Amino acid sequence: MDEAEKLGMKVFYDHADNSIQRQKELLTNLEGKGIKFLVIQPVDSSLLSSEIQKLYSKGIKIIAYDRIIYDADIDFFVTHDSRMVGIIQAQEGVKYVGDKGNYVILAGGKNHSVAKQITSGNLLVLDKYPGMKRLGIFYHENWDEKESYKTMKELLKKTKNIDVVLANNSSLIRGAIRALEEEGVKNVFTAGADADLENCRLIIKGKQNIDVLKPIEPLARTAARVVYSLSQGRVPQYNEKMNNGKVDVKVILIPVHLVSISTIDEVIIKPGIHSREAIYGK
Repeated sequence: MDEAEKLGMKVFYDHADNSIQRQKELLTNLEGKGIKFLVIQPVDSSLLSSEIQKLYSKGIKIIAYDRIIYDADIDFFVTHDSRMVGIIQAQEGVKYVGDKGNYVILAGGKNHSVAKQITSGNLLVLDKYPGMKRLGIFYHENWDEKESYKTMKELLKKTKNIDVVLANNSSLIRGAIRALEEEGVKNVFTAGADADLENCRLIIKGKQNIDVLKPIEPLARTAARVVYSLSQGRVPQYNEKMNNGKVDVKVILIPVHLVSISTIDEVIIKPGIHSREAIYGK
């Protein structure tokens, strides 16, 4: 909103409280309000195609934010480089175990575009190593620590021979770490994504190996600048195109960053993501 207002654009903001029904109602109510551009983070990438298509047909330009929208005409998709998140996680995991070990992927929602992209990055790396054996890809609709804790507890009943756990977000890896600790399983490589404060603390305590920072501010400001460029009749530069089931969508990818014990000061503390005091304590 700050970036949009700096550029002279008037912003109408609302949120759906993670309710797809609420989001559908909000979209329906936008008709006739004079909106020219819609920046939307879909609650579910697969369940908004008809509402989005109606708005698009009325000349509203659609910018998907963070998550793609499937099966509808949209103009741009601004997102973190989620595939690279998965690549970084897997590369670090393979390095840790020396190209050989059993791995688990704790994914977010099954139809969530970010979950698909991160997991595809994981597999892009892991499938190159015959010594890396998959124990399973497990989906978690709420991306929640309690869900992944339950998943890992059930898996650990079957086997404790786990070497690498890669999670689609920071919350999911926290649940896994708690389960591994309770079962006394050690020396497991653990990776998350989002670099939550609690996970940064786990890294400096040696309880989590890595996380991946997906910085919010450049994502948000880029989305606003995309709208401004389109309003001026310009097509912003983009990184690639992604087919959403109906059209090839122009995609802008925001860089992501490895967070480890050796990079945490530079990547997290220096830019002010989390303070040194918050991470290390007083």
